Amino acid sequence: MPAGCVAPPGGWLCLRLLRCANIAPVNGTEEALSTIHAQCSCWLEGWPLLCRSTALAPCDSMGNALWPETLWLPLPDGKAARLCFELRLHVERRGCMPAISQGAHGVHRGYGSLDLPDAADSSAWCQLEGAGALRADGEAMGTAQLLVLCSRTGAAEPKAEKELQTTCDSYGFPLRVSPAAFSEFAKYYQLRAATQRRACAAAGCARPADLEGSAQIAPVYLGKAPCPPDRCAAVGFDREARPIAWLQLSGAERLRAEATQPFHALVEEQQENKARGAEYAAVERQVELDLTRTFPEHSAFKAEEGRRSLRRVLLAHALRNRRIGYTQSLNFIGAFLLLNMPSEGVVLRDGYRYTKEEGAFWLLCAFTELLLPEHFSAQMMGVRVDNLVLEELVEKHPTLHAVLQVLRDCGYELSLSSTQWFLLGFLTALPSETVARVWDLMFVHGPRVFFAAALATLHCVSHEVLTASGMEQVYMLFKQLHEATLDCDAFVRRTLAELKTISDERVATLRAAHRPAIELENQAREQAQDEYLRRKAEKDKAAAAPHRLLRKRWLLAASVVLVLAIAVSYGLHTGLVTTGAHQAPAPRRHFWQAGLLQVWRKVAARQRQ
Repeated sequence: MPAGCVAPPGGWLCLRLLRCANIAPVNGTEEALSTIHAQCSCWLEGWPLLCRSTALAPCDSMGNALWPETLWLPLPDGKAARLCFELRLHVERRGCMPAISQGAHGVHRGYGSLDLPDAADSSAWCQLEGAGALRADGEAMGTAQLLVLCSRTGAAEPKAEKELQTTCDSYGFPLRVSPAAFSEFAKYYQLRAATQRRACAAAGCARPADLEGSAQIAPVYLGKAPCPPDRCAAVGFDREARPIAWLQLSGAERLRAEATQPFHALVEEQQENKARGAEYAAVERQVELDLTRTFPEHSAFKAEEGRRSLRRVLLAHALRNRRIGYTQSLNFIGAFLLLNMPSEGVVLRDGYRYTKEEGAFWLLCAFTELLLPEHFSAQMMGVRVDNLVLEELVEKHPTLHAVLQVLRDCGYELSLSSTQWFLLGFLTALPSETVARVWDLMFVHGPRVFFAAALATLHCVSHEVLTASGMEQVYMLFKQLHEATLDCDAFVRRTLAELKTISDERVATLRAAHRPAIELENQAREQAQDEYLRRKAEKDKAAAAPHRLLRKRWLLAASVVLVLAIAVSYGLHTGLVTTGAHQAPAPRRHFWQAGLLQVWRKVAARQRQ
């Protein structure tokens, strides 16, 4: 409640204008504009004099505006049922003075209204006609959408927002942020998805009429004017169009067309005896171990059917790509690809129909064969090189170099986090929708997007890192990135800003510069391993020498005892000593001599024979 104000008879209406979307251009017309600021005014129908307005808020490149303040509208009689809005857009062009007066060329207006809900606390979307995306000539058109959170109160302060019972995100992963924060963002993102569909429709990525009356996604064609694929990726592919766009842009479709063994043949080979070699058996055992560790909190992979699908994808990849076979981290990538493929499959431009597992399989092959071919080898050469590349990028960054210095002072190696980022595609670091948006960019621009995303991630925690007191605090910051990266639009904007400075040529140059160091490290590691094995063998041999000598002595002693025992037994049995042709009774005290002599004579006779 405003300080110093007497509560009106009907109480107060507390308004939080959470977000306004679809204001700025989304199809490349931002070159004609410098900045856009938005201001919103609210009043109750029939009470225009009780109007309240926000401050000017800048609109970002994705058409969003945020107002931090809360507006309080008095309810004179408590019966007001409709809320009116006016959105004013202030457009400041390059080389022109900003428009500051009503009716100036740079000010555009949009109007809308909504019925107040009966509930004391609720949220609603308001359509603001005439305040949508701007054309290059500055004419206002389209519809902007305003997300409003309303609270009816009496003379007291409004109640705290209720904690919603949402426990999973849109992909089914357990939330790692507060339910209230996620719910607020999810309401916005549902509207944001509509903006994505419009942007993708401009490039032919939208879902047309159902194919043959089924729920299949019809063929799409990327690259049509006026919105190229890179712009669609920046806006974000629609959830339904995403698997099609990924298959076409990643090269997976080409791999499938050129393959000598289709996916179903690899699945059948898993059941045949010819595939049951020792190497394949080891891969199969490792896959079985990792199936239970793959997103164990996700309902899809708690069920046996989900694990069977993932098993078939991973083992088929191991049979196709025997150089890599299977390495840990492929299970997480394959699982996320399965989550993005519709259960009914997809159909591409050539009419080929992908099943869910087949689409995930060929996308996984695109990861390991086209995009990141060295990341999943036994030595992880690509990941180790990219760790050094990222460290150099951060070191030369105009603002993040201080973050790297703090990490070094705390004893925290950036590679401890970046290794997982590069191996898992940020799956365990960022929220699922943010990961999907990063992969949208990666399939269009290539692996350099991962470097830009890593820099964007460091930006999200840069302030906290600079004030960190030790390694443990830094470690926890990198383990709890979801809160800072929940807004995938903001994260993608930062990633695109960093991507402008990271060209393919620069990445190739940096990789070539750091590769020799990793190769020398591999050679030194191999030499150290060989030296260790040699010394271990010598040590084992030296340790075994006394035992061998002791065994020889024991064997010799045992042989002597055995011979004596035989001699004694034989002497007691005969009691005689044979000398030539004459036999005489042997004295009892020399019976062992007679027995021993008889034994040696028989042994000598056998040797002569």
